Amino acid sequence: MKNKTVLYLTKDKSSAALKRAATHDYFGNGEIGVLPSGKPVIVFPEGYHISVSHSKDIVALVISNVPIGLDVEEVRALDYSLLKERFLSEKEKSEVNDIRSFLNVWVKK
Repeated sequence: MKNKTVLYLTKDKSSAALKRAATHDYFGNGEIGVLPSGKPVIVFPEGYHISVSHSKDIVALVISNVPIGLDVEEVRALDYSLLKERFLSEKEKSEVNDIRSFLNVWVKK
């Protein structure tokens, strides 16, 4: 079992193409499936985790031997007030005063 986490990032490519390239690079031969929710999972070999995120023309993917999550976001106009109140801790809320600071906290979650 590989004991490392690897991040793949591409611009102007599909997430399917990146998944194929990343699993080939990481495993040599691997198989990715999809849960009913649409979340990709590594079927073979067992014991690995994958997370994919896209925003506008950027796709990011991470493969790891531990559960992992990834989020990329384009900085754009967004009413984040409801997300801030619902999902952020009091400390995180105090750090947010504009869209850039909100997205910085959001993607770290």
